[in-house]
Amino acid sequence: MRKSFNLIWMVFGFLLLIVGCNEDKKSTAFDPNQPVKFTEFMPDSGGIRTKFIVKGSNFGEDKSQVKVYFKDEVGNEREALVLGVKPDVIYAQVPKQAGGESHVRVEIAGKEAELSNAEKTFKYIVTSSVSTVVGKAKEGGNKDGTLGETTFNTPRYVAVDNDDNVFIFDSDGRTRLSSIEQNKTITLLDGMVIDQPLFIDKEKKQLFGPCDNANFGCFLFDANVSWVADKMGQLLANGGWMHSVVLDPVDSTFV
Repeated sequence: MRKSFNLIWMVFGFLLLIVGCNEDKKSTAFDPNQPVKFTEFMPDSGGIRTKFIVKGSNFGEDKSQVKVYFKDEVGNEREALVLGVKPDVIYAQVPKQAGGESHVRVEIAGKEAELSNAEKTFKYIVTSSVSTVVGKAKEGGNKDGTLGETTFNTPRYVAVDNDDNVFIFDSDGRTRLSSIEQNKTITLLDGMVIDQPLFIDKEKKQLFGPCDNANFGCFLFDANVSWVADKMGQLLANGGWMHSVVLDPVDSTFV
């Protein structure tokens, strides 16, 4: 009888533990029926890629639902890279901005949170520095992934658009895109060696890439179709090799 009584208490305690754990899990998730509170951020100044903390409540734990924006004095808004989130704190990196004061705002699953002190701003400091944006030093290979995981074997040409997308063209015939905003590298084209890529529009939404071997034609990478490579016609070149091209701004022909 005593053993049965002890067993009952053990089962009851186990059930209480399960219920408690489930309640804890529920309490950490974002609740759309409750307000999102944004009470503080720190530091109050810094430059690009400065580690940044947002404090508040009801942030949840799903990083994909969290958005942090910096809006400068002329109304330009840039999204920060969110590194992690807990119910009461968001970890992020400051995005590239113009120098000056910026207002910070937070969205959780599309629900905006107002900063308790609406007058508080973040002072963006423009600094000149040299740092690794993507890739591992002294490590070869051609691995896609996060910016920190990415490796390059024989990078040859680089192009950068207005949205901090870095295009890398290597001697092995790969065209790769490293997105600073999305923190990832993907391969756009493989098997075609491209020489001297150039943007053919002022907005830098179309990137033209002539193949080193003119017989293989040219490729156009268009932002409107997620930079998917589209094969174009051929450019005539003496000897069949084409190491560089120039776009004539008057009649938009290639020389």
